[in-house]
Order: sequence, then structure tokens, then C-alpha cells
Amino acid sequence: MQPICVITVIFPLIRTFSTLINSLYEDFPYNQPYDIIRIKPANPRFAESLTHRDYLGSLMGLGITRDKLGDVVLDNGCAYVFADTGISDYIISGLCQVKHTTVTVSTVDKPDFNFSPAFEEIKGTVASLRLDSVISLGFGGSRSSMISHIESGQTAVNGRIITTNAYTLKPDDIISVRGLGKIRFINSVTSTRKGRLVVVIHKYI
Repeated sequence: MQPICVITVIFPLIRTFSTLINSLYEDFPYNQPYDIIRIKPANPRFAESLTHRDYLGSLMGLGITRDKLGDVVLDNGCAYVFADTGISDYIISGLCQVKHTTVTVSTVDKPDFNFSPAFEEIKGTVASLRLDSVISLGFGGSRSSMISHIESGQTAVNGRIITTNAYTLKPDDIISVRGLGKIRFINSVTSTRKGRLVVVIHKYI
């Protein structure tokens, strides 16, 4: 039986860079030096509609390994990439095109970086706060399909790979699932008469 959920789209206020570091980007290793790189279509009028996958694919096409990159954030026609400082110059000089769109690449001063992330608020019921149960609700899949994402090492909680589906989530944990996206488990608000937990999740869009 699939969890029943209610989805609300929310557009929060713009938050400063320091706040973002503490919330949306926990999966990047911020204990190492990093830069924020802006990728912008050279001629927006003739640019294709580029997706997160398009930008990430072009970066990986340069031979960059995924562990050197944090999030790729799309905002106002541009992509912002969190990248290891050691490869930022390589990206700036080497990335000229995303799909068929010519792009310009530059770094952004961290204090000047503002971003207004949008998310869906999902409210539904789960049997427990186990990782597989919560991400099944968050991404709309079956628990069995979510288990394969966990056991294959494609799921991280607060930046740490978790390979056991029995992992119990805590309020404000951020879960990333490769190929599916990112959610934040907000909390469990109450329980039903049948003992199921009513939870709130924010899914970033």
C-alpha cells in the first residue's frame, strides 16, 4: 500500500550564503576549500532549456569525479556549482558548452551568493521513521525500490552514505538519493489510530 500524502509547493524567502551552508548543502565536504562557480548561457535568448542533469553531465564530461562537486543549483537561467577549489580554474577554462548552448563560466564571491530554493511540502503517513519508509513517501516509490537505492550506496544522510534501510531518521536530516533528488525530513507531527506516523517532508525542486 502506497503512503497517502498531501503536497504543497512553497517558495521560501531568499536566504544568505551562510544559512544555505547549514541547510541545503550538507552533502558537500565543506571541510575542504571550495568555490561557487556560475555557469551562464552566453546568449540567453538562444539558449536551450538546460536541466540539472545537462550541467552535471557536461562537468563530468571534463573528466571531473563526482566527489569533487557539491550541488548544482539552477536559478534565474544560470547554474551555480559548488566545486573543490583545486578544480575551479579547470572548469572555468574547460567548460565552454552545455549540450548545444555556449556558456560563460566564472566564480562568485561567497558573501554575495543568495538563492531562494523552492520545495514541495509533503505530509503523509509512514509505518516508522526508518530511512526506506520515509524516502518512499518523499520520492513516491515503493519501499522495495528504495531499498535498492540504499543498499547500492546511492543514498546519503547529511552527507554520509547510508547502506542500511533500518537507519532511523531524526528531525532536520537531509537525505540525498542519486537520480531522485533531495529531501529534508522535518518531523513527525502525530500518529494515526492505527499507529502510523504522520510526518512532514520538504522535497527540493
